[in-house]
Amino acid sequence: MPSQQNRFEDPDATEIFSAAVDDHTRPMNTTEQSLPKVTPLNDDYGDGNWENPEVPAYTQDSDYAQHHQSVAAYSAPVAQPVKPSPQAFYPAHHQVSHNYAEQLHSYIRNEEVQEVAAYSPERRTRRAPILAKTRRALCIILAPFFLLSGVASALAYWTQQTIIDPQGFSQISSSMAHNADFQSSLANSVADDVMNSSSVQSVLGDGNSTAWYGSAQNWLHDQVNTTVHDSAQAVVTNDNYPQTWETVMNDTHNYLFNGEVKPAALDLNYLYDQVDQTIGQPLGIDINADADQKLVLLDGSDGGYPINSFAQRLTNFAASWKILTGITAALGLAMFALWPKNRFLFTAIVGFIGAAILWIFSMLASGATWGLGSLNIPTDTGKTFMNQLVQTLSGSVAEFAKMLATNVALVSAVCLLLAIAISVVSYGVRATTSARTR
Repeated sequence: MPSQQNRFEDPDATEIFSAAVDDHTRPMNTTEQSLPKVTPLNDDYGDGNWENPEVPAYTQDSDYAQHHQSVAAYSAPVAQPVKPSPQAFYPAHHQVSHNYAEQLHSYIRNEEVQEVAAYSPERRTRRAPILAKTRRALCIILAPFFLLSGVASALAYWTQQTIIDPQGFSQISSSMAHNADFQSSLANSVADDVMNSSSVQSVLGDGNSTAWYGSAQNWLHDQVNTTVHDSAQAVVTNDNYPQTWETVMNDTHNYLFNGEVKPAALDLNYLYDQVDQTIGQPLGIDINADADQKLVLLDGSDGGYPINSFAQRLTNFAASWKILTGITAALGLAMFALWPKNRFLFTAIVGFIGAAILWIFSMLASGATWGLGSLNIPTDTGKTFMNQLVQTLSGSVAEFAKMLATNVALVSAVCLLLAIAISVVSYGVRATTSARTR
């Protein structure tokens, strides 16, 4: 193998090298410029450079060697951490500050706030109740029936405890025994009935006799009449009269409310027995001879028996107080459950209306005569008794209605305060929740 020196001294090699040097050193003729001939990989993209087909391919001699030398001398740069671009999280039209970490935290926080606000309890509580309008309309329709049944149940309870119950009737009528005006009227009525009895008139007449002995008979009638009236007054004013009256009221109650269809009457058997012991026996007059005088008729003789019928209706009405109370309670619970919002306010309004109704009823009932003028009571004693009994019962029911109205008004006021307190607390909760979500 020839050495390096011999190789460059080879005439052929020296000639080839000289020709190559002359080609590179001589001036280039623009008209005769020549480029290294490169065989293209394909017609479209030249040498395979996919970015720019216009770039010529490397020559297979010196340019190719220079390219490999540059590749060998290339040192790869040190990899630097790549920060994610803010545009990955923000829309393009948003301006992103230089502090990307702070803006990323703010973005995530805003997303969480929006999610919490979407499911906040405040939004759930403000959701409209189901069928709110229908429920309100139904409650408004039920309210009059509730008030009517409530007033009716209260009156039925009072009737049961005051009139139908014997002990209650005795207590309410005992006040009549201590009324001086009623005592005087009752004594005069009893004395008049005694003087008008057939047993007395058969002996003394009516005080208007025209017979030849009429003057003496009339004088005797006047004397006996004065004595009977004085004795009757003594019966109703002595210390034993309250016990006498209680017995009379018990007998009358048993007679009125025994369920029999018959004329209503005031049973004065015991009172007449006391008058007989005080007047009849000393004077020799048999007051007990007339049985009809022991029962002072309250119903007239024309039939119909209005007082007896009214007593039977009172009995049936009083017996229904438990049913009416149950209906009232059911209606009240139904309205309380159906009313969509602020139930205590609705309860307070209905309660105040009921209290007003009871108060008006108490004013109308006080001192009412309840149509006694239309009743045909045949005896003075019966008229006196019924007038006083109705006045006493009217005063009792008026006091009961006033007391009940006061209690209902107090309960309604408590419900109104609860409604106001609930509204204030709800407003505070909504304000606090709204402040936290902002």
